[in-house]
Amino acid sequence: MKLPSVQVPGTFRDELKIIIRVAGTALRQGWRQLFLADVLFKLLTFVVLVPLAVGLLHGLLWLSGRGTLTDTDVLFFLLTPCGAVGMCLVGAAWLSITALEQATLLTLLVAEEDEKGGVWSATRWAFGHSVKVLQVMFRIICWIVLVTAPGVLCAGLLAQRLLGKHDINFYLAERPPEFFAAIGIGGLLVMGFAALVLRLFSGWFLALPLLVFEGVSPRKSLATSWKRLAGRHWIVVTLLGTWITSVFLVTTMSTACVVWVASELVPMASQTLPGAIFAVGLTTLIWACINFVIQLLSATVFSSLLYGAWETYGGRADTSQRMKFESMSGNRPGFHWNAGTFTFVACTSVVVAVLLGSVATARIPFDNTIDIIGHRGAGGVAPENTRAAIERAISAGAQWVEIDVQETADGEVVVIHDSDLMKIAGVDLKVWDATLEEITAVDIGSSFDQKFHDERVPTLRKILDLCKGRVGIIIELKSYGHGQMLEQRVIDLVEASGSVDEVQCMSLKAEIVSRLKTMRPQWRVGLLLSLAVGDVRKIEADFLAVNARFATSQMVQKAHEADKLLYAWTLNDPVSVSKMVGRGVDGVITDYPDMARQVLVERAKLSFVQRLLVELAETLGVQSRIAQQ
Repeated sequence: MKLPSVQVPGTFRDELKIIIRVAGTALRQGWRQLFLADVLFKLLTFVVLVPLAVGLLHGLLWLSGRGTLTDTDVLFFLLTPCGAVGMCLVGAAWLSITALEQATLLTLLVAEEDEKGGVWSATRWAFGHSVKVLQVMFRIICWIVLVTAPGVLCAGLLAQRLLGKHDINFYLAERPPEFFAAIGIGGLLVMGFAALVLRLFSGWFLALPLLVFEGVSPRKSLATSWKRLAGRHWIVVTLLGTWITSVFLVTTMSTACVVWVASELVPMASQTLPGAIFAVGLTTLIWACINFVIQLLSATVFSSLLYGAWETYGGRADTSQRMKFESMSGNRPGFHWNAGTFTFVACTSVVVAVLLGSVATARIPFDNTIDIIGHRGAGGVAPENTRAAIERAISAGAQWVEIDVQETADGEVVVIHDSDLMKIAGVDLKVWDATLEEITAVDIGSSFDQKFHDERVPTLRKILDLCKGRVGIIIELKSYGHGQMLEQRVIDLVEASGSVDEVQCMSLKAEIVSRLKTMRPQWRVGLLLSLAVGDVRKIEADFLAVNARFATSQMVQKAHEADKLLYAWTLNDPVSVSKMVGRGVDGVITDYPDMARQVLVERAKLSFVQRLLVELAETLGVQSRIAQQ
């Protein structure tokens, strides 16, 4: 059925109504074809981008001579020629597929006017214009980079100006006025960037249909779109803003509903293992299906709005373009619901739910034999990195305490995490500028609690003596760019105390880890990290201390395949500790070792189904019910 011809009345409200009416009519008439095309392009994105990203990553890492990258090394790698090329290729592939998908969806909507063509012919038509589409996308990206680069540079300079004086942990913990100023300015800059990009995109909104259906060249498409939408940019901004807001609200509300249903359904079904597995799989399947439908709707609604705007503002496909498209069009496949189709979908859903539930429950171990590692002693109940915190960790039954060490100006190794004393004492004194006498004169306990007013920054020598024969020590060597001979001094102190067998060392810097292994090959040395790119099995370390957000079951498995231990940090609630135990980590680093010990005791009493609920607590929102069991 041909869509009605549109006469633009010229008022904001009426034009908006017409665009929405045209878009709604087009979506209602062609939603089946649009959905099918969107599904095919999602599959294409997965099939193309995943192998491309993985292949490029491994190829570029091989060319650069780096097997694995972690944390800041990832950023530095992306700034190298190899990393930049790989990032651009993957980004270009994603943008290309997205643009070609929109071209295909628009082609289907145009074809719907004459009831011609199908998904395959529309896809062929879009790919036939792929070179022109890519040229337009390249121009858009260049413009966005050009107009936003000064703002990004300004944001970096402001952040350095406001938050560069003291250690970042001071700003995060104490939140002084400078912190809120930085947050406020950052928020304004982000909103400004978003408004600027939205404004630019509103002018370029019609570039794609102009290119594909009206024969406008890639060089002129952006300018032509801007000219055709002159005086109507706010209409496009309203359309885009409404679309973005609607997608966000629908996603948020649907997620909240699924979490609520899961929090009710899973505990009800937890009396038996099959019931629990089915409930878990069913809620996971429902969640996946809802998100999939939302993605389908967001893509097709966007293309419909684009079509509605183009049609409203004089968009008409050239006769020659229509004839070319009709020449390659075929019959559309039909689809009708019937009892057989419904039964097939229902049975498939049940099977998928059971499979998903089985996969979710397959790797939940009953082994509770992990190490409890006190983070900076027991930093949640006593001032961090102090004798009091270490005593609390020992009394809580921790197997290890993790401490941080740096060098003073006079070459003493002291136990302190931050680069200065602002967070722990409110004193603006850099560790590398202070002598041992100056730094140990500062009260670092009263800011935590007045009862710790006697606590001072301890030396590594004193902590080694305190822990000898009582608890193991994991020493993190801090590097703020002012190191002298930190590795050698730590080695000398450990060997002099006779604590070699009770000590492990680690660092955020791979270079420090490498130097330690070179100096003492028999020592156990680990790498502290959050993000890892590449194969963790190739990291030259005896153990990995990983941010819990990134400590997946797959990472744990790969680490164990390479005979590496994996510790997760920093876990300060019972559910998080239990989840890490369920993932098979070798140790949990926590500010509350007594809590972690109690979790292991309670976990040993739980049935399989109860453990399953604990593993899913954060995702399904059932933590409060777990606590009652």
